[in-house]
Amino acid sequence: MKHQVSIVTQEDVFFTNLTVGETLDFTARTRLPDNMSREDRQNTLREVTTSLGIQGILNTIIGDYFKKGISGGERKRLNIACELLTNPKFLFLDEPTSGLDSGVAWSLMKQIRKLSREDRVVITTVHQPNSQMFGLFDKLLFLVDGEVCYFGPAQRVSAYLDSLGLKCPATFNPADYMMQVITFDGSNPEGAEKVRKKLKDNWKLVETTQEGSAKSSANSRRLFCRERSQYTTSVGRQYVALCRRSFKQRRGETAQLINLIQHISLAFIVSSLWFQISDTEASLPDRLGVFFFTTAFWGFTPMFAAIFSYPLERSVLQKDLASSAYRLACYSLAKATVEVPVEIFYPTLYWIIVYFMVGLNGQIDRFFISTVVLTIHVLASQSIGGFIAVLVNDLKIAQVVATLSMLGSLLFGGFYVTTNRVPAPLRPLKWISPVQYAYSALVINDISGHNFTCDAEYPTVYSQGGTNCPVTDSDILWASSIDDSLGVAGDAIILFCFVLFFRLAAYGILRYRHY
Repeated sequence: MKHQVSIVTQEDVFFTNLTVGETLDFTARTRLPDNMSREDRQNTLREVTTSLGIQGILNTIIGDYFKKGISGGERKRLNIACELLTNPKFLFLDEPTSGLDSGVAWSLMKQIRKLSREDRVVITTVHQPNSQMFGLFDKLLFLVDGEVCYFGPAQRVSAYLDSLGLKCPATFNPADYMMQVITFDGSNPEGAEKVRKKLKDNWKLVETTQEGSAKSSANSRRLFCRERSQYTTSVGRQYVALCRRSFKQRRGETAQLINLIQHISLAFIVSSLWFQISDTEASLPDRLGVFFFTTAFWGFTPMFAAIFSYPLERSVLQKDLASSAYRLACYSLAKATVEVPVEIFYPTLYWIIVYFMVGLNGQIDRFFISTVVLTIHVLASQSIGGFIAVLVNDLKIAQVVATLSMLGSLLFGGFYVTTNRVPAPLRPLKWISPVQYAYSALVINDISGHNFTCDAEYPTVYSQGGTNCPVTDSDILWASSIDDSLGVAGDAIILFCFVLFFRLAAYGILRYRHY
C-alpha cells in the first residue's frame, strides 16, 4: 500500500521559471520508481496530462504576478497532475475551486469526478458549492465547529434534515440551506445555536455505532503515514533531478539582461573612479579603498539574494518533503552544487574588469588568487544569508538581522577603524567578521613583496611622515592594522569554514523543522 495517498494542497506552489512540462518531469523523476523505464514514465505523463487537458501547455512557463504564465485553473490542474503521477488509490483535494471563477470551478469539478471513476477514492473539501457542483458528490461530510453533523450519500441530506424537523425548501441547494440554518445572522442567534447543537448531538448518536470502523480507519491512517515516509527513488536520482530543477529555476535569473548590464556598469564605474592607480604612497588609500568596496559590495549582494530567494522556495520544499519526493540532504547538496557556478559568475566578471582597469598587481598568479578569495567570500556571504533566511521565517526580520550582521562585519573589517583604535573588549569580534578575512587576504595578496615610492609633497603614515622610504608591504600592513599572521591561504581557509559552518547549520535547522 506504499504511496497510495496523495494530497492536493489548496495553494498551487511551483517554481515560476519552470515550464509545466519541466515541473511534471521533475515530479515523475523523483516520485516514480527507479525501476520504471523511461518509456513507461513518458506514457504515464502523457496519460495524466491528457486526462486533465493540460497537454497543450507543457512548454508554457508557470509564471507569477510579474511574468505571464498559465492561468489559475491550469495551475490547479497542474497541481492535481503532479499528485496523479503515482496513481494513488486515495486522492485528497483541499478546496480545489478556491480562487477560481464559477465556470472554471465547474469544469474542474467535473474532471475531478471523472478521476473518482478510475478505481480511486477522491475526497475534496469545498465551501458552499452551487447546485450543479453539489450534484457531483457521491457522499457528503458536513462539519460544524470541527464536529461531524452529517456523513452519508449527498442525495439523502435533505431527507436527513427533514427527519430533524429542518425541511429543506425545494428551491434550495441542501448545502446552502444547511449553512443558512446554522449561521449566526444576528437576528436569531439563540435559534441558530440550538440548531447547531441539535445537528451535532444527533450525529453523535449515529457515530457511536461506527466506533469500530473509526478505529480501523485510524489504524489505516497510521499505516499510510509510516509508508509515506519511504522514498521510491535512489539518492543519486534525486540529486540529479534536483540539480536539473535548481539550474532551470536559476536559469531565468542569471539570463536576465538587466543583471548583466547592472554588474558590468558597476565594474566600469568602479574602474573609472580608481583607473590605473599608481604605485606611490599617495595612492595607497585608494588601493585599499577599492579592495574594501569590492569586499563590502560582494558581501551585501549575495547575502540579500539568498534571503530573498529562500522564501520563494520554502513552500515548494515543504510540499515536496511532505510527499516524500526527495531527501532533505539531496536538496541541500543539489542547491549548493548549482549555486557555486551561478553565484561566482557575476563577481568574477566584475573582478576581471576592475582588476586590470584599476591596475592592481600585474602578476597573473596574484589575479587568480584574488579571484579565488573573492569567490569564497561571495559563497560565505551567501551561506550566511541562507542561514538567516532559514532561521528567521519573517522576511522583514531576516532583512534586519542580515543588515546588522553585515554592518557589524564591515565595522570590524579593518578599514573604517583600525584595530588599535577599537576598545579592547570589542577587538575579538574581528575574528568573526568575514569581511576582515576577505579584505586582509586581498590586500596582502596585492602588496606582498611590493614597494611603493614615497611622496615628498604629501607624506603619510605609511612612510611615517616621509622618513621611511620606500614604503614596504610591512609598513602598509602595520599602518592599516592588518594582521598577516594567517597569510592569504589562512584567511581563505577560514572564509571557507564560514561556508561549511553556515550551510551545515542551515541544513540542521531545516532537518529539525521538517523531521
